[in-house]
Amino acid sequence: SREDGSAICRPELAELDGAISQWSERLQLVTSPFLKARYADLLWDLAHIIQPSSKRVFKAGRAAVDAYIEQTCALGRISDIEAAMGLERAFQIAIELNDAERADLVADRLLHLGSRAPLDAIGVWSMPTRCLLGNRKVAGSRQDQLTAELERRLEEAAQAVNGYACGVAAAALSKRYRPHSERFN
Repeated sequence: SREDGSAICRPELAELDGAISQWSERLQLVTSPFLKARYADLLWDLAHIIQPSSKRVFKAGRAAVDAYIEQTCALGRISDIEAAMGLERAFQIAIELNDAERADLVADRLLHLGSRAPLDAIGVWSMPTRCLLGNRKVAGSRQDQLTAELERRLEEAAQAVNGYACGVAAAALSKRYRPHSERFN
C-alpha cells in the first residue's frame, strides 16, 4: 500500500489490458488441464477488474472449474495435495458462479480424494472440511458424508494415537455438531 492507503499492483492492472486477449487465445490452444485451469481462472478472476466496463466471463469460470476437475483425474501425475488445492479453487469458483451442479461434482471429488488419503495427509483429508463445512450452498447429503468421514478420521486418529489428527477431526466435528449460535468462535 502507498502512504495514502491506495493499493500498489505490480504490474499495474491497466498495463494488463492486452493480456486478456492473450489469455483467451492461449486458453483455446493449450491442452494441459493445468494450463487451461490457470488461463481460465485468470480470465474469470481478473478480466472484469482490468476492464471495469466488462462483465465477468462466466464461460471462463466454468472452463476453470472443468479444467481443475480434469486435472485431478490425472492423480498419478500430480500430488494429492495439488489435486486438493485445485479442487478447493474449483469449488470456490463454482460457488461464485452459483453453479450447483459443478459445485456438487467438485464436492464429490473432494470427498473421494479426502477419503482415500492416508491419515498423515491431513491437508488432503481436511480439505473437504474447508470447502463444505457450514456452506449453505452444499446439499445436506454432502454435509452428512463429510460428517461420516470426519467421524471415521477421528476414530482412525485415536487408534493411531495421533493427537494432531484427532484435534483436526474433532474441531471440525464440533463445528458440525453445534448450532452456529452456540459456537465460541
